[in-house]
Amino acid sequence: MKRILLFAGSTSAQSINRKIVEQAAGMLNGHKATLIDLRDFPLPLFSVDLEEQEGIPESARKLRELLQGHDALVVSVAEHNATITTAFKNTMDWLSRTQEDYRILLGKQVWLLSTSPAESGGAGALEDARAIFSILGAEVAGAVAIGSFYHISKEDIRQHVGQALKNF
Repeated sequence: MKRILLFAGSTSAQSINRKIVEQAAGMLNGHKATLIDLRDFPLPLFSVDLEEQEGIPESARKLRELLQGHDALVVSVAEHNATITTAFKNTMDWLSRTQEDYRILLGKQVWLLSTSPAESGGAGALEDARAIFSILGAEVAGAVAIGSFYHISKEDIRQHVGQALKNF
């Protein structure tokens, strides 16, 4: 049984990527799933100056502890202007600073999801997230973009999420 941490790469209360990751959490039978919300880990906009003046925010340290206590991640990344959201990038930037070796996810597997009202389903954000997770040492084990979110059925969404998680 794996311990799986799940979250959406968005801080929007109406996030459709949150809905996707909630769907994924319900499909991880036989594993211990922990669903978190990035809004519970508020972080200032990253800058080296701020880090030197105030140090690493406590929220970043708490989130790193959560990451380290899990075997794998399922992340549904939201897309803004064909890339990841500022909130997600900022979170990853702070997390990378919580230890001297920025490869905070070394040895972890990540399954990536993304959805969008557009046909591309957030494919641009998915590729950028894949690069970030790889840089941080994670193995991206699966990735699926789910397009036209508001025009597909719940069953289609379930099938897409299941496709992404098939290697669990």
